[in-house]
Amino acid sequence: MWRDGKEPFETYKELTRDDWNAFCDRLGSKEAKERRDRMSSLRAKHGSHHLGTDGYIGKKRKWEEEDEELAKKGIENAWKKFPGRTEPYIRARAKLTDSGDISFLTSGAEEVA
Repeated sequence: MWRDGKEPFETYKELTRDDWNAFCDRLGSKEAKERRDRMSSLRAKHGSHHLGTDGYIGKKRKWEEEDEELAKKGIENAWKKFPGRTEPYIRARAKLTDSGDISFLTSGAEEVA
């Protein structure tokens, strides 16, 4: 069965019974459970983010606008001390104070920083 007790064949016309059964078997396997547990543990280490439904791509424009505002105000951009992929990771888990300092929302993000 699927989400609300219905089977997915009405929604996904191209799906066959054999494909569905293989999918269910794969999700119910020991390996799949171990992977889910491992990924859940990893996710818990990183704490929650504050990206909303936009994700990193959607936030990029907003962050660029924030960077421009900091430049106009003559405030040093504290985010720029995090190179590469670290910057968006930290930005999703921290915020800037009015003085331009970083306030971490999770201890995990602070550890990464």
